[in-house]
Amino acid sequence: MSTAPPPSAVLSDDALSTRRAVLFLDQTSKLGGAELFLFDIVVGRGNPSDQVMLFEEGPLADRFRAAGVGISVCQLGDRGASVRKGSGWMRKAASLGGVVRLARQVAGQSRGVDVIYANTAKALVIGAIAGKMARRPVVYHLHDILSADHFSWSNRKILHTAAKLGVELTIANSQASAGSLIAAGFDPQRVVVIPNGIDPAPFDAAIADSDRLRRALRQSLGLGEDEPLLGLFGRLSPWKGQHIAIESLESLPGVHLLLVGDALFGEEAYVERLRRLAARPGVERKVHFVGFRDDVAGVMQGVDVVIHASTSPEPFGRVIVEAMLASRPVVATRGGGASEIIDEGKNGLLCEPCSVKSLAEKVRLILAGGPQVEALVVRGGVSARERFAPGLILQQIETALLRLPKKG
Repeated sequence: MSTAPPPSAVLSDDALSTRRAVLFLDQTSKLGGAELFLFDIVVGRGNPSDQVMLFEEGPLADRFRAAGVGISVCQLGDRGASVRKGSGWMRKAASLGGVVRLARQVAGQSRGVDVIYANTAKALVIGAIAGKMARRPVVYHLHDILSADHFSWSNRKILHTAAKLGVELTIANSQASAGSLIAAGFDPQRVVVIPNGIDPAPFDAAIADSDRLRRALRQSLGLGEDEPLLGLFGRLSPWKGQHIAIESLESLPGVHLLLVGDALFGEEAYVERLRRLAARPGVERKVHFVGFRDDVAGVMQGVDVVIHASTSPEPFGRVIVEAMLASRPVVATRGGGASEIIDEGKNGLLCEPCSVKSLAEKVRLILAGGPQVEALVVRGGVSARERFAPGLILQQIETALLRLPKKG
């Protein structure tokens, strides 16, 4: 389990004594990148005064309980839960009653803390209302690029308004995410960029057991030791670009593709599309769907290249950092957070968005091997450990929270 070090390992006694008690909010209990990071923050802080409220039951809630973290689950309701990033005004209006009801619950629970911390878009809307009700400052952790690629116009309008009127401080996971909010008129003085922290320990353990893990994965897929295998890790969603990865195999003879992840938010039709693509002549029996895996560090030891094929800019790119920690070479889509993590030609390679040809060309360069590829891997591991160390990131978050007033 990936956890950040306890605050006492990274904070001074004075900082510990003045820490803010926080109510963390998240709209989902599915294990996306934002939720995995939230788990690390809460467990890493280890503050008994903190509270966690989720808006549904699920794997994240179970993971918190297994870690001994007390949580509450308050359902948003079917209408509110059905609102997606692309939903229009009518569906949002229908959900308004559930939003206000839940905001009252959040406001009531926040009386015992200093700060409301909204980790997702729906949590922002509810947290902003609750903050006004309870007179508590609200922090928004922005894990998205608020653009037309990801959100409808009405959703962006609501989020921009909630941020401007109800948020004291926004923590953005990349310059790209921060820029999308500042471009909408949010005060840049109230935005701080702090990337996600990722614990290297599981990846170090997997590297130490690499030979066994590689053999086990390949045996489970019916692959030989020397058959090239690409790995794409993440939820199955059109903007994550799994279809581009499958199409690239047509120009990569003998290369196989491992897809690790499931549809999380009603994207089952896309999964069926992927399966049809994978059955086409030229790629049949070369695409391996293995669903969600919680042993990503181990699975990565079995692939030769980790690819990232998002069709629009990625807010951060957690899997890119994970691949670097796993000592795997990375090819990622240019733009957004990926371009902030990868220094082209030094710790990874960047391909053009939505370009099957560009992705295949960069994969060929990696599979050709040689000293340059080995250097990419070494520099990737070093940069990931230096820039995304959990203790460093936790310290930056604590410093940001200290800018906010304590209740009293």
